[in-house]
Amino acid sequence: MARQNNKPTIAISYGADLAIDELFGDQTKFKYFPFIKNKKLILGETTIKLKRGSICYRIYKQNLIKERFRYNTLLSSRAVRLLENKGVVVSGKDKNNLPVVYELKSNPFYILVKFHPEYRSRPGLPHPLFISFLQTVDKYKTSNKIVSHE
Repeated sequence: MARQNNKPTIAISYGADLAIDELFGDQTKFKYFPFIKNKKLILGETTIKLKRGSICYRIYKQNLIKERFRYNTLLSSRAVRLLENKGVVVSGKDKNNLPVVYELKSNPFYILVKFHPEYRSRPGLPHPLFISFLQTVDKYKTSNKIVSHE
């Protein structure tokens, strides 16, 4: 619903998997499953390279960031290509060049991340993604339309 109505969205870890599944629609149910189960759980801090010009790049104001992970699902390369055909941009890759951050071109704030920004948030010091998300929601609520994050 958020994607179809162009509302600000942030999906974290398994939530990102669900959002990706929603982007595929019926294809995941009948043709193939886009996720590859990794043999081991990926845990801990990892460096992510952000794509210049992406929403996340503008939020972090740098191209190399460190985030904490806890996941064991990845997208197949075929699934990534299909997502890109649907207007999704891979805006962040981990040290193994695997996609871990996705953005939807048609929505100025639709971010799917495989890491856990809540692990970096502290009382009085929220994660930059949460700050930007709430600022965007506030602008959306006020104007009833989404505004680009600058």
